[in-house]
Amino acid sequence: MNSHHPILVKNTRRLWTKTLSEFEGKIILDLGCGRSKVSSSIGVDWSGQTDADVLCNLAHYPLPFQAFSADLIVCSHIVEHLEDIPGFMKELHRIGRDRSVVLIRTPHFTNASSWIDVTHRKHFSYRSFQYLFERILIPQGVYFRQTHIGLDYGGSVLQKLKQNICFIDLKFWEDNLAFIIPAKDLVFRLEILKS
Repeated sequence: MNSHHPILVKNTRRLWTKTLSEFEGKIILDLGCGRSKVSSSIGVDWSGQTDADVLCNLAHYPLPFQAFSADLIVCSHIVEHLEDIPGFMKELHRIGRDRSVVLIRTPHFTNASSWIDVTHRKHFSYRSFQYLFERILIPQGVYFRQTHIGLDYGGSVLQKLKQNICFIDLKFWEDNLAFIIPAKDLVFRLEILKS
């Protein structure tokens, strides 16, 4: 169920905004919304000093949503704060409908902010979710498909040049050059598969 190759995306901002626009008028959960909740979404955060519509701790399951209730689940800069990534992904699978989309943005492990923020518990590679799916979730009957993976290097001309070099062979870059040519953020577009 998870054997295809995801599309590699250079323009993560376009992927993000295109995905959000695809789900206008549908049920969108913005988990860990902070003070910048996605428009027309149900914002979820643990603090009342955010734009949250629902207050809950994202590390405690089950989350206060019915099964099969969301069309799009947005997780911007939240997964790196969680200890139990497999449990969190199983919970997203429960909440989403068949073919719902999960949109995740997180720092790449070479981004200094991934390590500077002491509340970050996990650090991610472009291969992290594929590893999670193949080694942990699929054997438990929990299926996702990665449709897109994006790496963001920032907006300057030099950063775009770095991005073009790295996209020639992402595995070679990440294994050998990532700390010389670091990335900023990763964006994953995942599809929940229930049937």
